[in-house]
Amino acid sequence: GGLDVSMDKYRFYGSVRPETVRDLSGVVGVVEASSGVESPLSYQAGLQYRTLSIKDSAAETTENQVRFSAAVQVPLRDIPLRARFEARLGTVTALSARNISLIEIALESSRYFLDHFFASASIHGYTAKGMEGQSIGRLYPQVSLGYQIAAHHTAVMSYQPRVEYSSLREQVDLNPYLS
Repeated sequence: GGLDVSMDKYRFYGSVRPETVRDLSGVVGVVEASSGVESPLSYQAGLQYRTLSIKDSAAETTENQVRFSAAVQVPLRDIPLRARFEARLGTVTALSARNISLIEIALESSRYFLDHFFASASIHGYTAKGMEGQSIGRLYPQVSLGYQIAAHHTAVMSYQPRVEYSSLREQVDLNPYLS
């Protein structure tokens, strides 16, 4: 777990309005738990809270996000299966509050080896809601095939479609001048 507090202030140099000053402040709090290495049942769980406040002469925007994840691994014959759940729920407030969410449920196999070849497969279900009320539901298989060339070299080919959650914080990290 942990707690991180950040604050930043900068000008929009090189833009049409270089006099614009932006203040960014944020808090990230994380709590996690997992089973020990020798535990007969392998589990992980985590809870994360993130907030971001953006203030400049053009606008004021706040994002709050909660992320919950849990996973458990159980053996089924010779192949350990992992069940995983993740929910990301967020609110972005500018002139009005807008909600966004992504929920993922997955059933994943560990790598199954046959000599130097290996394979793994999983099925992922997604449901998401956008800021304008859009909603989707998807069910995607994911597959990885590989060959261990040497002790430290492996060739892997994967098909891994997914629905991505895009937060304001992630977008501002990529482009700090985003308005």
